[in-house]
Amino acid sequence: MKIQSLLFSSLATCLLSSAALAEQSQLIHSVQSQSYDVVVLGDIEGMKSRLTSFIEKSGVFARDLNGHYIQDADGAYELLPGKAFTFMGDIEDRGDSGRELMEFAIKLKKKYPDRVSLTIGNRDLRKLILITELTDEALLKVDAAFDKFLSKDLGLDPVLHHMGRDLKVVYLMWGTRMRLAELQKTNVQAGLREVVDSYNHDMKPEGLIGQYLQLAQFGFVDDSTGTISVHGALRDANFLKIPWLPFQQWTDVRKWITDLNQTGHALIVKALNGDHQSGQILADYARNIQESVVGARLEDEHGVPELPEPEVIATLLEQNIRRLVIGHTPAGEYPALIRGRGFEVLMTDLSFNQSKISQLIHMQGDELHVTTSTPGESDVTINLRYHDTSVLGTVASGHLIVGESGGDYVLYRIGPKFSRVYKRVPKSQIHKYVHPTCAELFSQI
Repeated sequence: MKIQSLLFSSLATCLLSSAALAEQSQLIHSVQSQSYDVVVLGDIEGMKSRLTSFIEKSGVFARDLNGHYIQDADGAYELLPGKAFTFMGDIEDRGDSGRELMEFAIKLKKKYPDRVSLTIGNRDLRKLILITELTDEALLKVDAAFDKFLSKDLGLDPVLHHMGRDLKVVYLMWGTRMRLAELQKTNVQAGLREVVDSYNHDMKPEGLIGQYLQLAQFGFVDDSTGTISVHGALRDANFLKIPWLPFQQWTDVRKWITDLNQTGHALIVKALNGDHQSGQILADYARNIQESVVGARLEDEHGVPELPEPEVIATLLEQNIRRLVIGHTPAGEYPALIRGRGFEVLMTDLSFNQSKISQLIHMQGDELHVTTSTPGESDVTINLRYHDTSVLGTVASGHLIVGESGGDYVLYRIGPKFSRVYKRVPKSQIHKYVHPTCAELFSQI
């Protein structure tokens, strides 16, 4: 045990010292204090329509006199003064524009390192399994799931093809089909070979996935809005913990998120340069459900959104953090806000909504403004300050109240297969849904 402790202590010292250099690059920032009008974009997962609609609606990108968006020689868009952009992670896999979207994010981050925040998603971090699972040693291991994929899905003999690296890439990557579709936009003859080559190239330090992972962070605190952002969630199992530094303890949230970003970045750099141990540490973190900030979810066993544990909320509030912004867990057709105990959680992942367009989320100071436009319907909105009393974000008779639309409130409940079943309730009738103690508060609505 003593030897193990010394090894972990040496790892911590090495990671923290090498990570300090990364922080000095000013491309990764863990704590933001400058006040901006911050726009937030949830998971887009390779779907260009979601980015296009966001650019059109957000009002943060500059246009010329002809109404065209201004781009520099490298193709990076121009942010308007006083505006900042936060992307919540999971940039590819489910649409055929993942590489194009990575280029957009990388260029914007390099141009505005202090005003653009890229978050590492579970899909993003999971790409590191291409480093850990394609070694000779890994390929020799028994993998029943891969063998089943070879025989059932591809009709191949697992005994003959178990060592096939190209086939293992297809098996490991969730977005192989979409990657092929994207490559075929410029090369109709593209096939498995081109897909594998593109992944291999993108996983290099200078490749698109490599660049994105090096420019993104696991989380950050925006002191100007009292917000902490991570892709997955904050739960007791991952809060103030870093699994590759098990003997370190944190009480300061900002120090913890800084160390998580710094040491995580150091591991990413090592992994991209061929260090399998570092890649394995991060791949395990990506696979972990509740013990990582990229994989955790804030929902009960029925899929109903919930707040973090009371102890987590209390610590955040003590350190002037009043809102958690997350992606990862699909929120349905509209962003979901959950409020309680003086705290709130904003769920931004609309990657499964039917409209295929993005919501508009602005945060500035203590203000939160959310607008979701759906063709043929009036906008659904949230306009709140921290201390505002409102039924928005509360659970009422099994329904979460997600927004206002004209004279109605929009509610949803969890339906079959975790679907969202929506309904609109006149504001004058909402007291029939909320808890009796809340009904008294809102009887005048």
